[in-house]
Amino acid sequence: ARVFSDGVSRAGSALFNELRNAVSIRRIAKNVFLHLHNLDLGFHLSRQTGALSKAIDRGTRGISFVLSALVFNLGPTLFEMML
Repeated sequence: ARVFSDGVSRAGSALFNELRNAVSIRRIAKNVFLHLHNLDLGFHLSRQTGALSKAIDRGTRGISFVLSALVFNLGPTLFEMML
């Protein structure tokens, strides 16, 4: 019974961590999108749209990588150190 509850606990933890990461990334992407829409026309005319889109996409993937690294590497290590 304990092994089963431990497995359910770990699966639930992983599910909620992924959900939290997805919500955080979506919120950040939405804030960036709204910020870009609030910029004046001169900014958009003087920039290359493709380069800006690429930078935003790269930033979003970077945030996802950092959150995953924290959850799957740093979190378990800190937990083991506390035991």
